[in-house]
Amino acid sequence: DSRNGKSGFGAPFFVVRNEATGEHVVGGLEWSGNWAIELTSEHRSGNDAWLHVRMGPTARSPQRILSPGETVETPTAHLGLLQDDFDGAIQAWHGHLRRSVLLPMLKDREHLVCYNHWGYTEHRVSEESLKFEADVAADLGVELFIVDAGWFGDVDSDWWSALGDWTPGDRLPNGLEPVFDHARANGLLCGLWFDLERMSPLSRAGAAHPDFALKVYGRPTGWHDLDLTNPSVARHLEEAAASAIERYRLDLFRLDYNTESYGGGQTERDGYQENTHWRYVQAAHDLYDRLRARFPHIVMENCAGGGSRTDLGFMRRFHYTQATDWQAAPRCIRIFNGQSLALPPERLDMKAGMGMHGHLRGDLDFTMRSCMFGHLTLIGFYPAPGEANAMQLDRVRHHVRVYKERIRPLLSDCRMVHHTPTLPGAEPGGWAAWELASEDRSRAVIGVFRLAGPGSDAFHLTVRGIDAGRRYRVTLDNENETFTRDGADLKREGLTVGLRRPLTSELITLEAAPHG
Repeated sequence: DSRNGKSGFGAPFFVVRNEATGEHVVGGLEWSGNWAIELTSEHRSGNDAWLHVRMGPTARSPQRILSPGETVETPTAHLGLLQDDFDGAIQAWHGHLRRSVLLPMLKDREHLVCYNHWGYTEHRVSEESLKFEADVAADLGVELFIVDAGWFGDVDSDWWSALGDWTPGDRLPNGLEPVFDHARANGLLCGLWFDLERMSPLSRAGAAHPDFALKVYGRPTGWHDLDLTNPSVARHLEEAAASAIERYRLDLFRLDYNTESYGGGQTERDGYQENTHWRYVQAAHDLYDRLRARFPHIVMENCAGGGSRTDLGFMRRFHYTQATDWQAAPRCIRIFNGQSLALPPERLDMKAGMGMHGHLRGDLDFTMRSCMFGHLTLIGFYPAPGEANAMQLDRVRHHVRVYKERIRPLLSDCRMVHHTPTLPGAEPGGWAAWELASEDRSRAVIGVFRLAGPGSDAFHLTVRGIDAGRRYRVTLDNENETFTRDGADLKREGLTVGLRRPLTSELITLEAAPHG
């Protein structure tokens, strides 16, 4: 369950295996507020077992007061009973989500390599610092530049104290236009960050609209939450976002949600104090549906405090989601390993570089590869002109090329194999391995990660997403070594990867040789 006011850092998703029959049940709830899923196994006799599933939104009662003639639709539940192994069940789940739930990717803007300015600069932005970050992005082969939090505040303010004032303060006296003009001159598309559903009482907007605050027993929550069940609030937020999108000709809208409203607020309705959660979620979904209808060209990026709205309700409305704010090894591997069960890997954004703790542990190859099996974003590689490490940047460019040429072409319809489906502990040890394979089995890419602590120097795996009747060109990225192997041998005998110390990795690519 999640009861912190949003779907939380664990998605409303489950997978259960019947150990007697090998069946798998996969399920998820299309809901962006508090939720609970209850699973009960009833063993009757022999191999006869029943699985009882109960799922839905949860909040203080009453959750919904219906007026005469009013109708309401309950959240959509997704369930699959599959006669398949674990990987087959997850691949079927991913296929269902791509076909029937997830927002289709924009043509010619699929899986763009992004750069987020936050790394070294954080919210102490200036026109000069942002132009410098755009130059770094272009030099690394990035395609879209994102200005994150702080663009709307004054020099002496923190970003959270100016929430709601979605226009530049005196940090950027010339506005954002010169920054985005500079980025576009470098061939970059442009995106901008919003924590749209919050409004600080210290901001100009907050002072003008104290009635917009979400209230618990008559008092504001303290998290700067807004009462989106109030139609005036929803209209205000839509126009504020639309104004910025039009003014800056944005290519990407990045939505954060740094709050935890827990039990929600209350509004009086027909003589009762109705809990706000249900109507709030519905109003939030409607708000972003309207924005997307007004600006169908724009990439919608979901952040939500680093992965706390990865539910299918939001993923029906956003092209991809940030998976975590905790990019430090080895925890980042565990997070992506689990999140890529609930969502297809290309819908999970991971950030490589200085920021989100990713610079703390592991070598550069580990850091980059931990982010390359989903949606790749770079964030901070050196703080100022003249402070670059040329060897480091050459290696970053190499990984960006590998992502564009070998991984990105697979992503939209890849079949993912989790060679290590469970990684116990917040800071897991041992090994992790992922495989992405093309639908026609002609190509695959495998990431192998040695995690924390002492252990074996070798990891063995059998390749699962290829054709036994073909021959493959295999490349080991660490030493740029290439050899050929029969698909049958790779599936039966497999590969052994050697890594002599923790927090290192290997990237393996396989390409089928032409027939004949």
